Amino acid sequence: MFTITKSFEFCAAHHNPKDDGPCSKNHGHNWEAQFFIQGTTLDHRGWLISFDEIRNAIKPTIQSLDHQDLNVILDFNPSSELLAQHLWVVANNLLKLPGGVVLREVRVTERAGDWKTYAAYCHE
Repeated sequence: MFTITKSFEFCAAHHNPKDDGPCSKNHGHNWEAQFFIQGTTLDHRGWLISFDEIRNAIKPTIQSLDHQDLNVILDFNPSSELLAQHLWVVANNLLKLPGGVVLREVRVTERAGDWKTYAAYCHE
């Protein structure tokens, strides 16, 4: 199994209105979203997919989140878990993946060392 991972960073604010603690107040993060693409078959170049293809498909979505209040621009409570799920769905629809290659998971972090993941095998 081969894996290619592309990471994107963006800055955005959010809050969790259902939290009783400090996360209920608007605050910002330097977010990172990692996209894990896996497959067993490489193309004629010896690649699953190029970094440019991933970047061109996903970067506009990431740019639309940058320097925004996620609670204002998204129609769901933007917890890290739900943001990972949202980014997986969007990326899975945008990426033109060859047969045998899948978007396996999306990881989102609000700070280094703390990850939330949404994975394709949730659908299997």
